[in-house]
Amino acid sequence: MATCTATRGVSLLRAALLVTAGLVLSIGSPAWARVGVTSGADGDPLGKPPNENERILRIGIDVQANELITTAANDRAHLVFIDGSSLTVGPNARLTIDRFVFDPSTQKGELAINASKGVLRLVGGKISKTTAITITTPSSTIGIRGGITILSVTEVQTIAGFVFGNSMTVTAGGQTQTATRAGSEVITKAGGSPGTPTLFKTGGLTAALSQLEGASSNNNNSADQSAQSSGFSSKNSGQPPGSPPNFNQNGPPNTTNNTLTNSVSNTNPASQPVGNSTPQNQKTPTTITPTTITPTTTTPTTTTPTTTTATTTTTTTTISTNNPPPNGPTRTSQTLTGFSTGVTLTVRTGGEGYNDRDSGRLGLLRQGQVSITTDATNSQAKATIVVPDFTSSHHHSSTATFQLGGNGFADDKTYVIGTDPSHSSTLGTGHHTRPLNDATLLASTNAAQVPLPANPGCTCEFLSWGWWTSSVPDPRDRNKTIQVLGNYVVGQVPTVALPTMGSATYTGFMAGVAQRGSNAPYVASGSYQNVWNFQYGRGAFTGSFDGRGYSGTTRGTGGTTFAGTFNSTGGGYQRSGGLSGGFFSAPGDVAGRPPAYQAGTFSIGNARSYYQATGIFAGQR
Repeated sequence: MATCTATRGVSLLRAALLVTAGLVLSIGSPAWARVGVTSGADGDPLGKPPNENERILRIGIDVQANELITTAANDRAHLVFIDGSSLTVGPNARLTIDRFVFDPSTQKGELAINASKGVLRLVGGKISKTTAITITTPSSTIGIRGGITILSVTEVQTIAGFVFGNSMTVTAGGQTQTATRAGSEVITKAGGSPGTPTLFKTGGLTAALSQLEGASSNNNNSADQSAQSSGFSSKNSGQPPGSPPNFNQNGPPNTTNNTLTNSVSNTNPASQPVGNSTPQNQKTPTTITPTTITPTTTTPTTTTPTTTTATTTTTTTTISTNNPPPNGPTRTSQTLTGFSTGVTLTVRTGGEGYNDRDSGRLGLLRQGQVSITTDATNSQAKATIVVPDFTSSHHHSSTATFQLGGNGFADDKTYVIGTDPSHSSTLGTGHHTRPLNDATLLASTNAAQVPLPANPGCTCEFLSWGWWTSSVPDPRDRNKTIQVLGNYVVGQVPTVALPTMGSATYTGFMAGVAQRGSNAPYVASGSYQNVWNFQYGRGAFTGSFDGRGYSGTTRGTGGTTFAGTFNSTGGGYQRSGGLSGGFFSAPGDVAGRPPAYQAGTFSIGNARSYYQATGIFAGQR
């Protein structure tokens, strides 16, 4: 038994360490990692990720590293990267996003693009402030530091226009030319060396700009205006939001080109949601197959969970549908609250403790509380995780309060938040509170390299969920460390009372971590459905997780929260569990009608069970 427990402990520790490493946003990310999003499109621009089928780049479609982008005669696409860089792709273009790496904590990274033909406009984001963004063409390699560059690329020639910024270098034939004066260009012919920088001639960029400006990109007259509403960066290319570039920074360029001046005056994305168009495309909901997350030859046998089709039922209350989600990513200044759960492992780090009974033991955390606050103006995000009975024992229990903060806020669905040195985490035991020397990380599922449902049978647009992990010295024994691996889900708690009549069906997903015996822990998921009767304050739960079906009952526990228990419905040994959560709202919710969402945490089994699991659930009406 001791050997089995130790093996389980090592497996969980490996999983926690792997998840921790995977939570860092886009650092050394694999080739298929998400690097940006399509914020505007005309016609049918195409994207071909390395391991997926080619698809049309509609508004809101993710862009991946190593993705091939192609456009036809009537196509245009506007792409916004996670660091705030943006790329407008004109008609008859072909390019590949060769490499993208970005560390939100240092605001540094790398972006490399290979373009074989077409007209492109690059607006440098945070990466370009410290490292040149490179674009390779058949004739030359262009490096852009800050600002805006417009390229006209053919098989025989590249015209690189330096609109404004820090600098633009053009390298070919063993020679390099550097442009530092705004409004200049460098021409390179295939097989030759770059010419010396010269100022734009009057109307010199008119042809290129006419190809970049679409007729209906995002229902605006300009793809740049799509970027203005994309919400990825409030200081793209270093310009104050909404202000035109300063063309006099390095001497007077040709300012008689009104087309040029007007076209770049709105290139800075503002931190506001898009509200002027209808989404052209939404991702198809998918069911996530449970996936192992540790390098081991022991792979749990899992089956693909089923997803229940969303339905809505009423008795005396008419239930409205949710407002359409915003187009593309947004960055919103807001505070979201919700629930957390997790698995703990106590490991020995050295020495011989007097009491070793907790070493190597797995534990399921009780439901905790989570609060996440985002600030769109400075890309800052803060979080607080409160965990009850964190170090429970036979004599006392304690509450851990983890404080996190940082500038890893890319958009409302993409953020990474680490331990905040300015606000210490604490551990409260009885009437005593002490500092907690923790190493904690929280990341949304879009930012983590460990899968959770990204579009799991419900859009749940105004909910957010993901992973959190921590390593904490055991306050009861300095020779031990407590490792945590868990999930969270947050949203807006309804500000009005729940309806007193009618019913609604909430349908969505369950996702978390499971373990069988001494096998390694792994990520699993399934479906969630709760038919809630508002008159009696109770619901009928049915769902699935890790290939097994479950059913049970839920009851209101006061205000907007509820709890319940469930049992497995399939063959094999019976499994039992419980869930606890609450109602959450969307902007279109009104008094007297059911809130948009249900979300919370669940657990199956306990530390002594052969099978145990814990995770989150979410559903929408």
